[in-house]
Amino acid sequence: MLPGRAFLLFLAACLLFLFCLSAGAQRVSVYQSHTRLYAIVPVDGRGTKADPFRPKYLPNPRLSAKLQAASGVKILGWTGVLSADRTKYFIQVVVDKRSDLAPMLSDASIRWWDAAVTAPAVVEAELKKLQPAAALERLRVAVK
Repeated sequence: MLPGRAFLLFLAACLLFLFCLSAGAQRVSVYQSHTRLYAIVPVDGRGTKADPFRPKYLPNPRLSAKLQAASGVKILGWTGVLSADRTKYFIQVVVDKRSDLAPMLSDASIRWWDAAVTAPAVVEAELKKLQPAAALERLRVAVK
């Protein structure tokens, strides 16, 4: 073999090796990288500017990020739909670990479902009971 041909074969082998390495590492969807829970929670807050209505167990959106972090709430993101009678919220909460929501999950009055375990049709049926016009696919929270 010629020295140039050996170099080309070596280069082709290196490129093939790099391609195989890159093909093996698959990215995880942002919708599957954290714990996602659906829950039906009561409305909390007084309805004032300082204490607006919000889902129970979720931080006051008026608080700064430093005050929220100091309160011990480790919620990465959430979205929700107010029920038709305006007394409950149907929420999707995103956390790193399920234990971050221990106070909410230990409350017997809160109904909740793990998004990784529960079929979407079951969750959709519960959502329709509270707000017939709502759709589950609109309750997506993307956390990076």
